[in-house]
Amino acid sequence: MLTKLSKIAAAGVLAASMVVAAAQAQAQEWKVGTPVPPKNIMATFINAVINGVAEKTGGAFKIDYYHNFNEQALTEQLVRGRIQMAYVSATGVGVTVPEAAVLNVPFLWNSDEERNYVTDKYVAPMLAEILDKRGITLVRVGEAGWTSLFCKTDACVDADVFQGMKARVSPNAAGKYFWAALGTNGVTLPLPDTWTALQTGVVDTGDLTFGFYLVTPAAKSAPHYVFTQHSHQPAFFLANKQAWAGLDAAAQKQVLDSMPSTMDMRETIRQDNIAKEKQFLANGGHTYHLTKAQLDKFKGKVVPGVPKLVADYGGRALEMYEVIEKGKKEFAAKTN
Repeated sequence: MLTKLSKIAAAGVLAASMVVAAAQAQAQEWKVGTPVPPKNIMATFINAVINGVAEKTGGAFKIDYYHNFNEQALTEQLVRGRIQMAYVSATGVGVTVPEAAVLNVPFLWNSDEERNYVTDKYVAPMLAEILDKRGITLVRVGEAGWTSLFCKTDACVDADVFQGMKARVSPNAAGKYFWAALGTNGVTLPLPDTWTALQTGVVDTGDLTFGFYLVTPAAKSAPHYVFTQHSHQPAFFLANKQAWAGLDAAAQKQVLDSMPSTMDMRETIRQDNIAKEKQFLANGGHTYHLTKAQLDKFKGKVVPGVPKLVADYGGRALEMYEVIEKGKKEFAAKTN
């Protein structure tokens, strides 16, 4: 027969094993997919979530960094539940969700302040509703920065020089429209193929956000960066809807508390671009900030066709565009 002391010890062992079993049952592992290279400034946003969740849960909830330049594929994987979370841009989301593609249309915004105001008040709630119906939860709006031109020569400050030039075109409608409006000989290429195409002369120009450009071979093979800021790239922390709903409230809070705020991400990118431009110039790169006249020349070629571009997207894209235009007018009234 067990003594009273041995019964107590046995009960303690059983209780401890039950706690371990419960912890193991609750332990889970997620992947966060992103086109962001591990050394890019945006990787710090993703790593903050990975490290924060691991620390808050004592390793019971693990999130792994999954890098893939093809963010359209990442969005599809997210919808299908093959990955549980993603940090992707509007370009990646826009192939699956045309309303998100509206955020990439050329010369949509007049300033950071205007964009932030309209995005936070109008765009984010509407996009969250649309994504939810596609099986995606918008966890938080992030930031990737302004898209501008990179080129092999300094001639790219003039909108007229692009006629017939070979340009790398991203596989989305806004990118195709922008380069067609400039009269280029567009070559649609996935990002991994772009670097060789630049080196071999298949293409001579393209567009990327400054921070992303700097961590690619394009910064050496096409070392002229022209700040047209013709398009903006918001980024998003997204989750598979079913996976996110499967987290209890405490776990969701742990993820959110580990994530930088939207404004922090915006400011981080802005400040990083300032510092990185100085470094790029010191290393022999070239940057160009356009005059109003130079920028107006680009806009004159591109802006007139934007409404038709949006109308062709389908879904609620035109509604999204109209909501943005309404928000811009509201912002203008508040600031004038």
